[in-house]
Amino acid sequence: MGNLYKTRGDIDQAEAMYRKSLSLFESLGAKGKIELISGWIKELTKESQEKKRLRNILKDVYGEF
Repeated sequence: MGNLYKTRGDIDQAEAMYRKSLSLFESLGAKGKIELISGWIKELTKESQEKKRLRNILKDVYGEF
């Protein structure tokens, strides 16, 4: 579900689903899945930060939009 939300651009919902998955896999002790989901969360965080940075650049160039 997290990947679907991410594809649709809903970063908040994607992160929420990733964190639910992470919690589930942690309770199961599924180390491989924990590493996978943790990587997705880190990637999502980086993408979100980059999007904010680019938005600020555009705001500086074009003003509020």
